[in-house]
Amino acid sequence: MRTVAICDAFSTGAKLAPLFKELGFITIHLRSSKDPPANFLATFGQDDFDVDLGYGGKSIEGVAAVLGKHNPDFIIAGTESGVELAESLSHHLSTPSNTPGGSAVRRNKYAMMEAVRSAGLEAPRQVRIVDMAGLRNFNADGFEMPVVVKPINSAGGDGFKLCHHADEISEHAACLLGRMNAIGEVNTGVIIQDYLDGQQYFVNCTSLGGRHFVSEVWRDERRPGHDGSIVCWKEELLALEGKPQSDLIHYTHAVLDALGIREGASHTELMLTREGPVLIESAARMQGTIDESAVRRATGVDLVSLNVLRYAQPDEFVARMQKPIEKQMCLWCISLVSHQEGCIRDVQGLQRVRSLRSFHSAIHLPQVGSFMSKTHDLFSSPGIIYLVGDEATVGGDHEIIRQMERNGDIFNVC
Repeated sequence: MRTVAICDAFSTGAKLAPLFKELGFITIHLRSSKDPPANFLATFGQDDFDVDLGYGGKSIEGVAAVLGKHNPDFIIAGTESGVELAESLSHHLSTPSNTPGGSAVRRNKYAMMEAVRSAGLEAPRQVRIVDMAGLRNFNADGFEMPVVVKPINSAGGDGFKLCHHADEISEHAACLLGRMNAIGEVNTGVIIQDYLDGQQYFVNCTSLGGRHFVSEVWRDERRPGHDGSIVCWKEELLALEGKPQSDLIHYTHAVLDALGIREGASHTELMLTREGPVLIESAARMQGTIDESAVRRATGVDLVSLNVLRYAQPDEFVARMQKPIEKQMCLWCISLVSHQEGCIRDVQGLQRVRSLRSFHSAIHLPQVGSFMSKTHDLFSSPGIIYLVGDEATVGGDHEIIRQMERNGDIFNVC
């Protein structure tokens, strides 16, 4: 029997092990940290694993020695925090992985941008701040306002803020430095970047031996959120053919090559500016916080099963990806935005949302009795709604949801 090890099987990564087990794999789990964030642990499926090695400490050699006794065929990152561990173990145990020694440019967003720039691709101007002395010496005169300030090593919009003057930059950067972030890591630095003006997109790929296969291109609409943040609003699945998709795909392939992403899943966020596509960030793992069944309904494939197929049956994976992936239905992913905060008394408004004609699913909804905060990133969104159908119905249902949201009719908060 073949064996797969998954590092931090949280979020979308929690969906990998059941599919591997269906194909006869022995499944092993490892953690990159002793105490993962609670929102990650809530998604973990303990029963999906034959062996749970837990957290093995900071010694890669020690963890590799323990894992090596199980002779893994593949070692995969389940979510962002597992990328470095998965790649390091893969290199120690000689399983398929991304370019050796390149984990820093695939996790550290400052190094990522510099690698892309060195490859001759468009990238935003940026400055890295790693301590308070560097922050005190920072001169904002070289930047046009507003600028983006965000952690070097987090995800999901955690810590992202648009800052409009030097004092605001200093205040937010100081708040981020040394803070525990949303993926359970300490912010070792912050980035100050040019704000990219344009339309945002993201591209999901699965790679095999350095060949990149695109399964999804999405138009990503964001809106101003609480306290200077920019939050997810609506993601619309696009056909893979046409403009600007061809330009986005070409640029994404070049980014993956520049970052040494050769094996497995990737999720790349881009801004289409007047000059063309520009990287926001790329991750060497699957997109988080998704319902892949909605994508499968719209196109016949999904990134989770494709990622499993890439490892379990690579020839079949290549054959499938050489066939057209056709968008058969309109698909929107709606991120709910909270403009209020307090304890949730009831969620009766969700019954009406579920009755809408294009409603497919709702994920990551808060529980009655939990505290709902104002939305400032993906983690503070009070739920995600998938709408699938014809474009007119999906658009109309989206407007109904937003009207309910504005009126406070989805969640009753006290």
